[in-house]
Amino acid sequence: KQKVVLSAANGARPFGRLTLYNNKLYGMCMLGGANGKGSLFEYLPDINGFIKRHDFDGVNGSNPRGGLTIHNNLLYGLTQQGGSLDSGILFAFDPVTNTLAKKKDLNSSTGTFPENSLSLLNDKLYGITSFGGSNNLGASFEYSTETGTLIKKADLQLQTAAYARTGELLAVPALVAPGSPNACINANTVKITAANASEWIAFTDAEGRAVAEINANGNVLGNTTVRFYINAGPTRKDGNGAYYLDRNINVTAENSPVSTVSIRLYIRKQEFEALKNTPGSWVMQPSDLQVFQGSDFCAAAAGSATKLASGLESWAADYVYTAEVSSLSSYYFAGNIHTALPVSLLQFSGRPLPASNELTWKADCIGDIQFTIERSTDGSSFEAIGLIFAREQDCSQPFKFNDIRTTMGRTYYRLRMREDDGEISYSGILVIDRTKPDQGGLVLSPNPVSGPEAVLNIQLERKTAASLSIIDMSGKRMFTRRLQLNAGPSRIAVDTGMLPAGVYLLVFEDEGGLRSIRFIKQ
Repeated sequence: KQKVVLSAANGARPFGRLTLYNNKLYGMCMLGGANGKGSLFEYLPDINGFIKRHDFDGVNGSNPRGGLTIHNNLLYGLTQQGGSLDSGILFAFDPVTNTLAKKKDLNSSTGTFPENSLSLLNDKLYGITSFGGSNNLGASFEYSTETGTLIKKADLQLQTAAYARTGELLAVPALVAPGSPNACINANTVKITAANASEWIAFTDAEGRAVAEINANGNVLGNTTVRFYINAGPTRKDGNGAYYLDRNINVTAENSPVSTVSIRLYIRKQEFEALKNTPGSWVMQPSDLQVFQGSDFCAAAAGSATKLASGLESWAADYVYTAEVSSLSSYYFAGNIHTALPVSLLQFSGRPLPASNELTWKADCIGDIQFTIERSTDGSSFEAIGLIFAREQDCSQPFKFNDIRTTMGRTYYRLRMREDDGEISYSGILVIDRTKPDQGGLVLSPNPVSGPEAVLNIQLERKTAASLSIIDMSGKRMFTRRLQLNAGPSRIAVDTGMLPAGVYLLVFEDEGGLRSIRFIKQ
């Protein structure tokens, strides 16, 4: 249905898309307006109201052909012509004050005569031009609204793309770099200065495929280089016999960080599948992988390494693992049942915790020992759930293993011990009983929880300081809340709105100890 008829006075021949902001639509016309050089308008759908907000005059741009892009409550756009060189401008329009400010004049070096809309990615704006650049076939550029700098990113070429006149740039995940078999490949080197030390910086191979990203979190690292090694032979084992992924990544920097640095490390799905299909890897799904940090230099075989706390995200068909590190070195990937802490046995005991069964033991050994933690639900058929390797010199230390995949009822555990001469022995069987969970007078209502909030009812004998935590079934603490409670009955509102559907453990801790109750979030 026709809503508005455009005219020479208000603007004519719109080419770009409309942009919705604050329940209003904003757009631009290529021609018309007071100066015949185009206009910027506002449309109110509720009342079918059309208002011309700006006339382009040539000095501040003319003949826009794209749409507007929202960033920090401003609308950014491009004009095809106008500006000091009559090659187009980049501008910002304030929809509150209805004022337009020219931000950059485009030139032949960075690209000229843009006919597209800007694209927003990581707080920066990206665009593409139809002419200019080194080949006069157009160029892509990046504009920082924070610093006001515009940088050419690439020259268009006849073989790939040229004279870009429609559409806009679209952000898609880069492919993960495949590397070369049994070779250490250099990614790009980037100088991390005070200007970019708080930005995510991508490290790619020569084809622009992803290897790693680094956010220095304010650390001025100087020249920073990323390398990666791809193993093409049988799945590798470390010195403790633990299988690890066919990719390891090395990061070096001119200056050592003085605080933690954030890293993203990319792996291919086929590398994960190869490790998954290796018997004894204890890897079944991507979340079973953990990042380990070692001291080797892009080597074919990893030396000793320490397990890091790491996160996982999908990256198209592949995966990216994130971690916070205090130093830069080499990183590889192995099953999260492995630890970098050597272990051993004299005493074997266990206890139920709110979100896991904790096993502890001490040992006295001659030579290195490999411990396999085995679990059973009937006391006769056991399955391996963890693997720990102990050096002889570490056998005097106590060791722990947490089984986070607990179930109600009795669970049986034993240790399978393999000495370095190949001799195998077993511990006695340990039983942990979770058939009578102590809820300690906790009542959560409703349970299951379907809304954004539940109420915890509890009876206290005296005034106390307490904490309330929610833990998921993987052992991850979703949040913790500090409380000051009086004696008597208490009703505590529990925010469950941010919890995905699943089973959780609510843990209440005060001077009297821990109390817990399981609940379901629908």
